[in-house]
Amino acid sequence: MTVKGSHPKVLLVDDLEANLRALQTILKELPLEIYKAKSGSEGLRMVLNHAFALVLLDVQMPEMSGYEMASILHQNPAYRHIPIIFITANDPTEINKLSGYAVGAVDYLFKPLNREVLLSKVQVFIELDRKQRKLEEEMAQRRLIMDELQSHKMHLEELVAQRTAELEQSNARLRQEVADRTKAEQQTKISLEANEALLQEIHHRVKNNLQVVAGLLYLQSTEIEDPDMLDIFIDSNNRIHSMALVHETLYQTHNFAQVEFGEYAQNLVNLLVQSYQLPNVTVRPPRGTATVPLAAAAPCGLILNELISNAMKHAFPNSRSGTIDITVETNADDGSFSFVIEDDGVGLPAGWDPANSRSLGVRLVKRLVSQVRGSVTFTSSQGTCVTVRIPPFSKRS
Repeated sequence: MTVKGSHPKVLLVDDLEANLRALQTILKELPLEIYKAKSGSEGLRMVLNHAFALVLLDVQMPEMSGYEMASILHQNPAYRHIPIIFITANDPTEINKLSGYAVGAVDYLFKPLNREVLLSKVQVFIELDRKQRKLEEEMAQRRLIMDELQSHKMHLEELVAQRTAELEQSNARLRQEVADRTKAEQQTKISLEANEALLQEIHHRVKNNLQVVAGLLYLQSTEIEDPDMLDIFIDSNNRIHSMALVHETLYQTHNFAQVEFGEYAQNLVNLLVQSYQLPNVTVRPPRGTATVPLAAAAPCGLILNELISNAMKHAFPNSRSGTIDITVETNADDGSFSFVIEDDGVGLPAGWDPANSRSLGVRLVKRLVSQVRGSVTFTSSQGTCVTVRIPPFSKRS
């Protein structure tokens, strides 16, 4: 970074540190003073304290979108002149560009970024800023000369009155800015509280709706005499319960960003034990703990449901006794997440290959694991061991 105060200031706003570093690496060859913010709120605070020549703003951010931040700046006369270039990974045909331009955008850049295009656009606005600053300096010099000439013509009482009026106007502007900032903070707080209440209600209703569907499946299953068809209904019912359990966990903990997977696994085990009612099979309490983001909670829950269900149904034929162990953990070195389902049952059939399996459960597990960009391995010696590994969520763009 260049010495502060010696070059034009540029603000980079993106919730991903990797994207900020990439932008800074490209722009470091230009004579700029670069500031970085990882959220819209942090970016707004920086705008209050610095005169930026340009803002490079990511569109999609979890706390506050780029459009929302730009709208706040555009509504404030003190900052609406700052040029904003939106950076997005969306296809240009899918973006409502008019919305962006309406809140102060001057251009769009699309990921992956083209280095030459980025440098060219930034240089244009930096040059405009330099010219604007030079013009302002010249105008200030002219006003100073005019004031000096005027001061020789004005009486001392007129000078005092003028200075007094200027001070009153300055104080009025400051009071208005403080009032606007206080109002904006209050509106943000109200909006956050309303969003939290809405999310809680949504998860509550989704859970209730899924439970209604599960109840309908159960009622229908009571009229089925075919054992194979009954198994299909029970499996479907358990899958629905595993998804409903995610929303129930979010609703009860009031944490709408992530799920504590060890606690979730224990609740799921309780449901499956009650569903299958196998007195000869012991499912031990899950060991370990890990937090899973909301976007991956439902797929991981379904994967865990399939693997435990398969072990309970197939590992212990002919009322054979056995034990199922579940381990959940987070790798402290790289932040990856994994869970292991291990039983001491009959093991996998000789020559069995998951890649060629036509089992719905196995196919569903492979598809869900692929959805969260993870991997699954099946091993069999004294029973069966299935390991699911999922890469760190924080490294995904």
